[in-house]
Amino acid sequence: MKINLESIEFPSYRANWAPVFFEPISGSGERLTIGIVLIDRDGVEIKRTINNSLMKKLFREKFAHVLKMTEFIFDGLRSSSIDNSREIALPLSGFKIGSWTEASSGLLRDGVFKQAVYQSSALANMSDFEVIDTKLITKSNDRFKAAVKKNVIKIRPDLSRAFNASVKLVPNGVPIKLGFLHSNGAANFGRLGQRSLNASFMSLRAKLHELHHVKQADLIKHGQLIIPSPVKVGHLEAYENNDIARAITELKHEANKDGLELKIANDNDHAASLIFALIEAA
Repeated sequence: MKINLESIEFPSYRANWAPVFFEPISGSGERLTIGIVLIDRDGVEIKRTINNSLMKKLFREKFAHVLKMTEFIFDGLRSSSIDNSREIALPLSGFKIGSWTEASSGLLRDGVFKQAVYQSSALANMSDFEVIDTKLITKSNDRFKAAVKKNVIKIRPDLSRAFNASVKLVPNGVPIKLGFLHSNGAANFGRLGQRSLNASFMSLRAKLHELHHVKQADLIKHGQLIIPSPVKVGHLEAYENNDIARAITELKHEANKDGLELKIANDNDHAASLIFALIEAA
């Protein structure tokens, strides 16, 4: 099959990026990518690729000193007129800028930074560079909600109107839209994404806050945040499982303190059964 490249719309945003290397032991040749410097038509930006937690483990008692030197270099780069066509000398020994790469992304600087980190920094925590695409998260949440609704109304067609319901907490106020609203309880739906953990976590926290406000107004007795199980045994690396487990623990804690529940569904049928149990709860 031939692909017509003329019909593909490429991102118009362009930038140049380069890794910033740090050599902890001068002259050893051992270097770390400690940052990414980016140049576009709006100027210069730089982001550190090794977060504080890892830097403390790497440099121990020298952490504060290394961090201070790194921020000094970064602040200098941000305020400079950088020309990527020539070599840039940095004011502290041990720091050096690597080769420049041209890149483009529909997500502008965030997208280019993420590309740069993938290509140059093995020690970076990619969750620190997640590009929050709220449209994709919303679509994923809506697909799950639609699947649950389909399974529910197969058995209880009368519950169709309970999905995507809106409620006002105060007269003339902005309505809150809930995934499911019944006289006995309400539910919101979402997913905890493996590749966008931080962004999806924040989205789920917002859904819990919506339920909390509705419950606080005495409009419902019970509130649940229902998510599909994000983990399949053997499909994720151990560190990813740990990150997901921590996110679930935090969400459960936040739900419990507000008198809500976080429910993890094994599949869409299970999620539908959680809805039935919600409306029948005492």
